[in-house]
Amino acid sequence: MKKVVILQPMYFPWRGVFEQIKLTDVFVYYDDVQFPTGRTFINRVQIKTPNGFIWMNIPIVKKERTYLKINEMKVNELISWREYHKKKFIYNYSRAPYYEDALALLEEVLSLPNNNLAEITINSLKVCCKFLGFRKTFIKSSTLGIDGKGTERLVRITKYLNGDIYITGHGAKNYLDYDLFESSDIKVEFMNYKNISYPQLWGDFNPYVSILDLISNTGRDASKYINSESLYWKDF
Repeated sequence: MKKVVILQPMYFPWRGVFEQIKLTDVFVYYDDVQFPTGRTFINRVQIKTPNGFIWMNIPIVKKERTYLKINEMKVNELISWREYHKKKFIYNYSRAPYYEDALALLEEVLSLPNNNLAEITINSLKVCCKFLGFRKTFIKSSTLGIDGKGTERLVRITKYLNGDIYITGHGAKNYLDYDLFESSDIKVEFMNYKNISYPQLWGDFNPYVSILDLISNTGRDASKYINSESLYWKDF
């Protein structure tokens, strides 16, 4: 059975994204869909501090038109966001036992001279997957030439990749057309996150912070804490 995940690229996202990557055979960066008009995790992520959580946000250039795809979004380099992210990360994680491992990943992405949001977020995923030892097939949806909207396009992409199982997070449960998947002989599964705890700085454990938090605190053992499963949608 071939498993497929189709997900918008995000900036050093929480562990749950890497749970999906670990389970899949093919991971599709959904980079040619509309950039959300409201709050989004595409260009921002939380880290822990002694005083609570703060956001590391990638500032974007104000959109010239309402509809822009993720891979059309440009980063506002007039704001010193790269310096800010590095400074904040060092200040809040320098006490973590494997902080240098995580800092090296952050610096690798921040050093790339690219102002395309999709490329920056994709690279943040790539460097972490390499560190974690996740050897999967990664594809950008923009390279497939497959059109359609909503569930219809997700089904077309999954079928094109010869997928039998489509794995998704909880946010999709209210809009997916399950019948359309099943009529195409594709089984839909939702993530069943375990959210197991690991040693973490600054107060009570919280699983919803950047993957950099996990790497900072566990180093090469990080993949041991990425072990969730997926469930058939009816069971979920």
